[in-house]
Formats: sequence, structure tokens, C-alpha cells
Amino acid sequence: MRYSLLFAGLFALSSVATPLHVAAQSAGSFVKAASSKSIYSSDLVGSAVFLGKDPKSDVVGEVNNVVISGKGVVEAVIIGVGEFLGVEEKNVAVPLAKLEVVTVDEETRLVLATSKDELKAAPAFADRDGKPYTVAADEVIDEPPAEGLVAVDITKLESPDLVGARVYRTAGGWVGEVVNLTKTKGDKIDALIIDFSSALGEGEKFVAVGIEAIQFKKRAEDKDEQFYIFVDFSDEALKAAPDYDERTYESKKSEMRLSK
Repeated sequence: MRYSLLFAGLFALSSVATPLHVAAQSAGSFVKAASSKSIYSSDLVGSAVFLGKDPKSDVVGEVNNVVISGKGVVEAVIIGVGEFLGVEEKNVAVPLAKLEVVTVDEETRLVLATSKDELKAAPAFADRDGKPYTVAADEVIDEPPAEGLVAVDITKLESPDLVGARVYRTAGGWVGEVVNLTKTKGDKIDALIIDFSSALGEGEKFVAVGIEAIQFKKRAEDKDEQFYIFVDFSDEALKAAPDYDERTYESKKSEMRLSK
């Protein structure tokens, strides 16, 4: 899952909410270039959607897909809200114009002005066959098995391998995603910055988790680089953990870094 951090630098925004729209520079039968306000579906898919502009606003879900009409017009954005509603899966579709990009505490996020009751009452988006839209099998993240995992040598892992990786609870279930990492002066990984926002059902919650409190495992039979990241913290511990702040982290590392 990607969150609002991905939007930093994508839009030249003021603090005023700005409706999303698509624009490009046309040159006859071909589109010559994206405009300064153009967006890509890849910028949207996988991104968190917040309930409001308040820093503590809940995450209602994430963008699962974008619907484009036969005329090439973006008709709607499909948002998975099942976890927020406490159900296995539910996808709702909203017009692109209903989403706003806002800046909150120097972070850029997607906001949908709605409520839990409205989402419960909203119709589940129907696919082309008339059945409820579901995340395609090839879009489903490979979940870790309950058994048969072995430890991974973390010295062989690089930043690109870690940033964007999903994080799971040792007891089972997804809990967050790695959005950054910190290193020691000796260039060794010291902590992972993990976004627990969606799993906790709160506003943005980024926590620096010490490497000693993280387990890296893979399937014993796997020869490739697929690995899984696990942490063993309760929701209460994560909610109480200090929020990561890149600007003050080095000076307040002992307070801000979550260890065992």
C-alpha cells in the first residue's frame, strides 16, 4: 500500500484544497506532454484516502483502481473501504472530482468528504459483469504463510528492497508499510519508518521501529528475493509510540525510536 507521502512533489499546491483533474498538452492525434496539473493512475492506485483534512482524520481506505470511459474520460476512482467498515471487502466508486488533494502538516493527502454511515449505505461498485468489483488475483499481495519461514540475512537487503514493503504482525495479519529507513554512521540499517495509519484506523501514524525489533523471513524453499517483514507490537503500543519526525529524529532518537 502507498500513502500520501507519494504525493509530495507531484502537485504544486497551496494549503487550500484542490480538486483533482486531468490535463495534458495535445499535439493533433498524439499527446505531446503532461501538463503541470496532470496526474497518472499510478499516482492514485494504492494511495490512502482520508476522511477529512484534520491531522487525526481516519483513513477510510485506499484507491484500488481507476475507471475510464470508452471515450477516454476518467469516470470514477474505486476505493476499498472494507477494513474501515469492518467487513471483508467492499469497494465503492466516486467521481474523481470528489477527491481533494490537501496539505496537512507538510504532507500531501487524498481526502474524501464522507462518513462511515454514508460508506455503509453506498452501493458496492459493480464490475462489467454486474458482480461486485473485487481486487483481481494478480493485484493481491502475496501474504506470508503461517509456517515454513526462515530468517533472512538483513545485511543483504538494500533500501529499494525495503521501501514500499508490507509489514505484518507476528501473530498474523497486515499492519503497515515501510516508507523510509534510517542508517547508522557505518551505513547499516538502524530503523525502518513504518506507516501504521490504515491498520490503526487513525490519521497519519509513522513510527521509527528499531531494526532489532523487526523480523525478516522468507519461505524456506524460495530461491528468489521474496521476503516478509514482521513486528510484534499491539495496537495500543503503536498508538502510544512517538510520531516519527525527520527534522528532529537525530536529536531525539532515543525518545522517538521504538524498540523491543
